[in-house]
Amino acid sequence: MPPGPIIAVHLPNAAGEEHTERVMLMVTRIAPDGSMRRRMLDTAGRSDAGRWQELIRQAPAFGPPYRAAPGDAVYQVSVNDRTVMVVEDDLTGPLRELVMAVLAEGDAQ
Repeated sequence: MPPGPIIAVHLPNAAGEEHTERVMLMVTRIAPDGSMRRRMLDTAGRSDAGRWQELIRQAPAFGPPYRAAPGDAVYQVSVNDRTVMVVEDDLTGPLRELVMAVLAEGDAQ
């Protein structure tokens, strides 16, 4: 199956207008020394929800193959109930943009 978006979040309502579904984003970075940094972002009620919707839409449904090795930082990326694991060297493109945005703007957990 070809990769698609992690989750569809752009929905029409009964009046034909578009709205954004609530999405919970969580990113955990586990450094090579075992330290962890976790950030969470809830799109509900955010004025920039459309931006997050676009970042999620562009991210692949499946990350690259998980191939951690000693000394690699590992990222656990969750969108609602869907989670992917990816090592830092393989974190590229739209998935990297999403991860870095959540780490920069999300709430500490």
